[in-house]
Amino acid sequence: TTSTDNNNNNNNNRIETDDGYVIIDGKRYRKRHPNKKENIGDLLAYGPDLDPNKKKQPRTWWELIAGPLVFSVLFFLSFMVFLHAPRQNKRRHKISNYGMNSRNLQFKEQQIQMMQHKKKMMHQQQNMNAEKVKSAAADGAAAADDEL
Repeated sequence: TTSTDNNNNNNNNRIETDDGYVIIDGKRYRKRHPNKKENIGDLLAYGPDLDPNKKKQPRTWWELIAGPLVFSVLFFLSFMVFLHAPRQNKRRHKISNYGMNSRNLQFKEQQIQMMQHKKKMMHQQQNMNAEKVKSAAADGAAAADDEL
């Protein structure tokens, strides 16, 4: 048999019911309805048609001009507030030398002074520890000499 004969045989064994089902060779299948193709321009302009019985309304002045304009102005204002709002710097961050203004320079100088003071204090602490070790060694050496 050829493929056309097979198609004819399939059509002969096909029974369509009123409830939207097709029976082929004793098996029941749901009948698929072809999708309606809508104009893409209408979908973009008016959105999907949720109620097919409803007549499509033209877009209003608010939908065309005022709504997008209000939302764009609100976005611009919130973006400007975000850019210019003061920030809390919970962590110290390194300030690059690019774009230094007077406040950043003062902060940088304070950081340098604090680091210099810290190094000075550490150096003094090390000197005191070294003197204690030397005095303890000298006292230990003197005690050892006294014992001999």
